[in-house]
Parts: sequence; structure tokens; C-alpha cells
Amino acid sequence: MSVLLEAKDVHKTYKLGRVPVPVLRGASIALKEGEWVAILGASGSGKSTLLHLIGGLDKPQDGTIKFQGRDIGKLGPGGLNRYRSRDVGIVFQFYHLLPELDVMGNVLLGAMTQGVLGRKVPAERRSRAKELLTAFGLGERLRHKPAQLSGGERQRVAIARALIADPPLLLADEPTGNLDQHTGEGILEAMEAVVRGEGDGPKRAMLMVTHDPKVAARADRIVRMVDGMIVEEKADALTATQAQVSTH
Repeated sequence: MSVLLEAKDVHKTYKLGRVPVPVLRGASIALKEGEWVAILGASGSGKSTLLHLIGGLDKPQDGTIKFQGRDIGKLGPGGLNRYRSRDVGIVFQFYHLLPELDVMGNVLLGAMTQGVLGRKVPAERRSRAKELLTAFGLGERLRHKPAQLSGGERQRVAIARALIADPPLLLADEPTGNLDQHTGEGILEAMEAVVRGEGDGPKRAMLMVTHDPKVAARADRIVRMVDGMIVEEKADALTATQAQVSTH
């Protein structure tokens, strides 16, 4: 498998008033095509910040982030917009669904705002949205508003939205952190089916950040984020983590 994504020596500092707050201090990570990597780390370690930079939602002060060999930091507005809409899908912890839109509208939001603004959403895109939602058990909820859905259903809508353009890379920021254990397990199973390419679907790479070792143990590889830097998980520690999960 070839390298799909590579972040190298990434730095990011925010300011709290006049006080600089370093969040990333030279984080580096690589992700192969079709690989699922979990980033474990405590709150405030920089996990979400790294994910947002990789997703093109913000830019690092230093370091490079390359997708399929292209430095996304050097992309112009149009190129960056295409990267965010076609190459990467992002699933957040808190759904970020628009309350005034129904389920179909939320999934098709990207198509309505990126590339087809002012035009009717193509029929094939609508068909794809319905296909995804049906696969996630929401075929009868297409015209429901977010307020009429459970937390697990809202997250499934968010996953469908992230997948509408069939991106090769999926980024997930604590996707089960706002759900109870049973519902979270269902979401993880749905995401794993997508990543593994079950059925006729293609395999996808996924970078998921979490603080839960049980969630991380599903991944192909686990790394840890400590004080804004990525630390590769040692084989013995990984085995211990997976053994601990299997006994619960």
C-alpha cells in the first residue's frame, strides 16, 4: 500500500489573550491507503487540532501536510476547497447538522455549497445520499429534521454526509464520545464496515482520534499523542491494550 497522507513536523500555537499556547510541537504521522489508524491521547494533547489541520480546516505555523504527495498548505482557495469536498470526509463528535434542513438536506449540503452552487443537485448525488442513508438504517427518516432523531441517528447522518463524495480519507474526531456505549458500538460497526469496504464498497483510510482504548483497539494501528507530539505505540503496549479490551 502506498502512503496516502503524511504530516511531518507540524507545529501549531494559539494565543490565549497575549499568552502563546503551543498545541502541536512537531507532530508527524503517515497513513497508508486503506489503513485505519487511531490516535490515543488525553484531552488537550493536540489530537483534534492535528485532525483539523489534516482536514484543511486550519493551517499549521510550520511543517507540511501532504495528501497523495501534494502539500495541501500550498493549495490555492480552489484547490483547498476541492480537497475538503472530494478527498476527505470529516466526522465530528457533535454532528454539526443544520436544524432547518432535513436528513437528505444535511447529507447533500456539501453538494449544494461546493461546486454546484446555484444549480440543482445532480440526480446521481441524491441517489448516492439515499443509498448511504438506507445502508445506515435511515431510509425511512429522509425527511426528518435533526431534532426528530436520536443521537446515534444524527451521527449516522453525519457519517453519510462525510461519505457523500466517496473520499479516500475519513477523519473522525471522537465520533462516539457523545453517545452511550450501546449506541457508540453501533456507530463504530457502521464506520468499520465503510472503512473495510464491506459489500461492493472501496476500502478507505481512516484517522480517528479518541481517548478510549476500547475504541482504538479496533484500528489497524495505534499511536499516542503526548504534549503535541505523536509517539508510536510499542508492540508490547499495543498487545496489552488489545488484551485488556478482549477481557471486558
